[in-house]
Amino acid sequence: VALTPTFLGCPALGLIDADVRAAALRAGASSVEVRYVHVPMWAPSLISVRGRSLLAALGIGVPGADGTVCNCPLCGEDALTSASTVGPTACRSVWWCSACRNVVEVMRSADRAEQVVLVMIGPSRFRAREGPYAHV
Repeated sequence: VALTPTFLGCPALGLIDADVRAAALRAGASSVEVRYVHVPMWAPSLISVRGRSLLAALGIGVPGADGTVCNCPLCGEDALTSASTVGPTACRSVWWCSACRNVVEVMRSADRAEQVVLVMIGPSRFRAREGPYAHV
């Protein structure tokens, strides 16, 4: 199974690997090899319609294929504004919906994420700065 990770340094790759192996074995495969590929580079436009629906059910938005801002995954309104490029994971950013007044997460592509770097400023505190290695 060849998979394109959202980010090279994604801490969930081991979990994803285990889930894919388990699903393939349940489906009848006798052995499974999981490989991570980097071409094509992952982008939110690769997420299927079903995947977008499942993410929206979790409150996570996906931008359009052309990079346009998505509608709020909670209320469906076109009222999102960026609150922070640094989200809870490297593949998501934080947005604000002025319609339903909720904070939502939005998937981001690797090329946009590379504009932000988390810099350690203390034992467990980070701040964002501009730079080419957001996934580090």
